[in-house]
Order: sequence, then C-alpha cells, then structure tokens
Amino acid sequence: MIRDMEQSFKLDGRTYSVTVTGKPGASVRLNTLKLNKAGTIYSNYFIEHIVKLSSDAQNFDYWLVNGQKYDNPEVILSSNIADNGVIRAEVFLK
Repeated sequence: MIRDMEQSFKLDGRTYSVTVTGKPGASVRLNTLKLNKAGTIYSNYFIEHIVKLSSDAQNFDYWLVNGQKYDNPEVILSSNIADNGVIRAEVFLK
C-alpha cells in the first residue's frame, strides 16, 4: 500500500516520525489521532506532508517540540523541523 501511495502521488518515499506525549488532563490531537489523557501517540508521515498538532485543553500552557517552545495551542509540523527524521512533542499544562 505504501508503494502504491508513493507512485500514485509521486512521493519521495522518505518519512519522518512524530511522537506526542500527553499529560493527565491533556487533550491533544495529531492529525486525526486523539489523546485525552496521559500517554503517547505516534505516527509516520511522508516528508512532503505537513501535520497539525493541537491541544484544546483549558489549561494549555505550551508545546515543547524538539526542544523549541511554542505558546500557540496549534502547531504545524513538517519534515523541516525533524531531527534525523524524528519529531518529539510534549504538551505542558498550567
């Protein structure tokens, strides 16, 4: 299926991974994946694709994405910010 997608959409074939860590009381979304508690969600994306990371927790404070702080509850991720093909994001609550 992956090969079919690469050919159909003329994708490079390279991917990057995104791992998101939630806290108790967190409500986070990575593209279509949702986490409403403490835990981790993980997915891979083709390098040509961007991904929306968001939190609608009332007590949202900031995201830490590969060491960079983002104060906005919605962040657009891309392969450009991946570190060796990996993006690690963690939500922090007030």
